[in-house]
Amino acid sequence: MLLSTAYANAQFVVKGQCMQNPDCDADSTSFSDTLKTSIAWRWDFGEAGATDNRRNAQHSYMSPGTYNVTLVRTLTGGSTETLVQAVTIGELPLHFRNGLPILQFVREQP
Repeated sequence: MLLSTAYANAQFVVKGQCMQNPDCDADSTSFSDTLKTSIAWRWDFGEAGATDNRRNAQHSYMSPGTYNVTLVRTLTGGSTETLVQAVTIGELPLHFRNGLPILQFVREQP
């Protein structure tokens, strides 16, 4: 069987482009392959060799910046598609940069 590689124009879905938040353990960026005929996945998040093999993957970026995220997906029948998308990760809000969130209390008027 001959396996071919196609470079697809369709992109994957990215949600929550933020870096790790020291106040929240579960902060991450989510990546989803929406193609129904995919049967295997290899994500490369473009940061220090971080990878994942799930259809819906997550990664916590350590620094803000633009990363080239690559998805190599295997389709029914054995062919592969490679998708590359630049993902920009924003900076933490100012009040999280020192590791301590700023809390504001508002007194309600009776």
